[in-house]
Amino acid sequence: MAVPDFVVVGHVTRDLIGDGEPRLGGSAAYAAVAAHNLGRQVGIVTSFGPDLALDALPSGIEIANTSAPQTTTFRNEAPLGSGPRRQYVTAQASPLDVEQVPWPWLDTQVLLAAPVLGEVDATMLGRFQKSLVGVEAQGWLRRWDGSTETPLAQRGLATLAVLPAVGVLFLSEEDFAEGLDRLTEELGQTPIALVTQASRGAQLWWQERWQAVPAYPVAREIDSTGAGDVFAAAYLVRLSETRDPLTAARFANAMASLSVEGVGMESVPQRRAVEERMAEDG
Repeated sequence: MAVPDFVVVGHVTRDLIGDGEPRLGGSAAYAAVAAHNLGRQVGIVTSFGPDLALDALPSGIEIANTSAPQTTTFRNEAPLGSGPRRQYVTAQASPLDVEQVPWPWLDTQVLLAAPVLGEVDATMLGRFQKSLVGVEAQGWLRRWDGSTETPLAQRGLATLAVLPAVGVLFLSEEDFAEGLDRLTEELGQTPIALVTQASRGAQLWWQERWQAVPAYPVAREIDSTGAGDVFAAAYLVRLSETRDPLTAARFANAMASLSVEGVGMESVPQRRAVEERMAEDG
């Protein structure tokens, strides 16, 4: 069995949306599907319980699961009128540290830490000494008081101090309210950061300055769930191939734009579709 060259660490989740059936979710799951669709051998280090089915994942993705009594579960509610959705946590699986990582996986080419609620021990990132390490910071910026009736809230950017210097840091503009100047103060020695901005594209921090990376046109946005995770995985794959942060950002924007045109993980595109979208835009 091949050792994964793209490893994702974080909880896969049960997502409850309205009155529908629970569906597989979590940043780790969406990112893993994206990397798989780009031709990578993918492994997920995660924790979930017997109440979760992984049928939505493509075959060939390796799973290193720390079995838990229950799966991390999110209940999502859309507010009346305009405004962001409210998220509630009704269950949480086991925390993840380096002991849960199969030792050959420590030599993977790319590591993406993608926690949903701070479940990844940040100190493990330093153990991937041969890897391009990326971090989706959302899971460390969420605040939860442990109640199933209290929606998730945001922590300030100072929370990022728990993270060691990594190769690439990913955030959404919805994850923080302090602005890019304040984020710059918290980047430390991290050389590359990206802030996704939905239909406006992304902001890229590279060579000690911010630059806008325009979005690709979307035919019709149907479901934006997981788009940031698709972006992060696509970016790391393309950066590992080209060593060009700007080229990688354009590629990631194209892949994310395709992913929102369908529902769930089935809408995560293959590489050929991404390349065709980029060619159409010139």
